[in-house]
Amino acid sequence: MKISPTVWRSGLLALGLVVLGACTRTVLPVDLQLIVARAPAAQPGQPAAVEGVEIDLALREGRSTLDAVYSVSRDGHMHLGFYKDVRHFYS
Repeated sequence: MKISPTVWRSGLLALGLVVLGACTRTVLPVDLQLIVARAPAAQPGQPAAVEGVEIDLALREGRSTLDAVYSVSRDGHMHLGFYKDVRHFYS
């Protein structure tokens, strides 16, 4: 009994997809709890606890550039402040 090349290719493709699926791992979503849990200062026995995260951003659109500061605290409070030429103009 002869198997057609199309069936062989389909079988090999299916096998390859199964192997590829078995080799991949899921990506964890990044959130404040994950950052705090993995931060060295948040580990037991360390002197300081992480209170929050602050990220400086540079937003560009065309020739215009804005600076922004995104901050979030451990209890979930968030603030996003926009600055133009070091002057705060919007929160």
